[in-house]
Amino acid sequence: MVVRLTEEQQAEFSKHENGETPKPILAHLYNLARTAHYWTSFVPDQRAEQVVNDYSLELETDLETIKILAQQYSKDAEPEQERYKQDYESHLTSWLHSHSRTASPMIAGPAKFPTGKMQKLNRYADNHYNEFRQWRERALKAIERNFKPETTPLSELETAKKNLAEREKLQGLMKEANKIIRSKKDVTNRLVELLKVSEARAIELQQPDYCGRVGFEDFRLTNNNAEIRRLKERVKILEEKAKKAAANEIVEYEINGIKVVENSVEDCLQLFFDGIPSEEIRREIKSNGFKWSPLGGCWQRKLTGNAIFYIKHYLPKL
Repeated sequence: MVVRLTEEQQAEFSKHENGETPKPILAHLYNLARTAHYWTSFVPDQRAEQVVNDYSLELETDLETIKILAQQYSKDAEPEQERYKQDYESHLTSWLHSHSRTASPMIAGPAKFPTGKMQKLNRYADNHYNEFRQWRERALKAIERNFKPETTPLSELETAKKNLAEREKLQGLMKEANKIIRSKKDVTNRLVELLKVSEARAIELQQPDYCGRVGFEDFRLTNNNAEIRRLKERVKILEEKAKKAAANEIVEYEINGIKVVENSVEDCLQLFFDGIPSEEIRREIKSNGFKWSPLGGCWQRKLTGNAIFYIKHYLPKL
């Protein structure tokens, strides 16, 4: 259940004993790790050292990941790093404490060994370990979500408009480049100036492919044009959405006794059930992006056309 290191990493952490590198960040857990493996390993000292080194490396890597994410989104990493370090150590300590209660007949001796009790304690320790690993995965994802700027209808609209402008510019450049190639007049220099590419790339565009085509192929123009049409439609939808959000518009209606709220203010579609919905219904709506909101007392997901379409077709069937 211990993280495995590469040979290079093992060599790096072996330097700690000689004082060549700083002590592992979790060095203070050595005694607990030794106790945890005292009745399950012939070499508890070595196992303790391995646990300290391996999980110190993982924690340091995670803290560096948090730092990089914070820089990416122009956030302060230190509070999240400190909180993550405390929680990481708490989960690791909890697992080690539960593991210290287990024993192996190879170490303790087979005579009168409480097999049933040890199986139960082993499962208990394994559960703590699995919770620890699941927590780590969730925590890192949650930290990244917290760092990301909150999306609003207006910010989504701005992003869609920006993407549309870039696609339209690309379409114009590809068409103009193909005209230059067909003209056969000073093609390389004009392509370099138009596309802001290297001379090698400009020459490459003039080389026929396996079908004898030169320049930007028709399918590239067709696909990009399809994306332009999609983005234009999305801009229209988001403009309407942003208008509703600015007007604090909230639309409420019922389907099969279930209250549905199109909340443009919070940009979410909300479902209010009269009581707790069945497990089958919960599983169904969760698979379609709905999450329970304790604060709102409802099931909700992002307000989109697909969300509204799904609800208007699913709820009448209940």
